[in-house]
Amino acid sequence: MLNLKNARILFVAGLLLMTLSLFFENLSVARYFSVTGQLSELDQERKLEFAVDQPDRPVNEALLLKRPDRPGYNASESDKLAYEVELADYEKERDSLLANYKEQMTDYT
Repeated sequence: MLNLKNARILFVAGLLLMTLSLFFENLSVARYFSVTGQLSELDQERKLEFAVDQPDRPVNEALLLKRPDRPGYNASESDKLAYEVELADYEKERDSLLANYKEQMTDYT
């Protein structure tokens, strides 16, 4: 039947089993509360209004313009004329943006 050695082994195994079950139950409860805490933090952050600090200087939009592509060496005259028109428009827009940027720089400081 059950001798003393087997009873001790069963007792220790049962004690370990109960300890592990208690540990895992507490672990799942701790995980639940940490997840709910994170969700409440995320909800609070979502409700906050975010503001961006004022930059050191205004944005120079002239740097964001893309220069028109040059036509190839074998391009037709109409392509070359269209390029000249696009280049003139680009330079006019760039000059106006640079003037606007310089005006903003004087107002900014």
